[in-house]
Amino acid sequence: SSDLGVIQNTSGKVFTVFQGKTTIAKKGDSIEEFSEFITEVGAKLIFTDYFDHEVSLAGSGHISFIQNYIELKRGYLSLKALEPNREVILETANAKALFQGGETILSYDSAQRKTQALVVRGKLEFANMEDDFSAISLNDHEFSFVHKEFNNGVPRRASLIGKSSYKKIVSLFSDERILMEKIVETKKSKINQALSRKPASISNLNTV
Repeated sequence: SSDLGVIQNTSGKVFTVFQGKTTIAKKGDSIEEFSEFITEVGAKLIFTDYFDHEVSLAGSGHISFIQNYIELKRGYLSLKALEPNREVILETANAKALFQGGETILSYDSAQRKTQALVVRGKLEFANMEDDFSAISLNDHEFSFVHKEFNNGVPRRASLIGKSSYKKIVSLFSDERILMEKIVETKKSKINQALSRKPASISNLNTV
């Protein structure tokens, strides 16, 4: 296995399952390939990989993580990218999605076997797990879902989500949104500091 990222924050009871062993997930823990994470009701998990992606799992969730592949077994998952520098494949039991940057929230109801995708910003390709030709594109504030009893499992036509539904879903990850903004500001600050330390000879090129 290999080290893929680090846990940024947890609240409530969050568990890591790796090589058959279950442990309590803690801030600062390294994330190994083939790890699984489980959150109890009301708990939350936030981790980042080494490709500027932030992954957040709300309460009653379960995911497995392998390189640029995430399987959502149940619950709500938020995926954000600081930069669109690497695609991520998202899968549930009946749907799959290709994340190409921005911010997406994916949910899977294991009881109803229903997958729903919402694009907060950016773009997402969304399809039935068994039918690549069913793929549709979702853009800012658009959603879709896959359910075997709807349209023979073909994703629902992309539609703009209602304001109240949008707020309800996004609110599950409000704390993560604040953390992401801090990470972005930190990166910007480091870039500005590096630019301010450029040699005087370079600075003089901008003067007459």
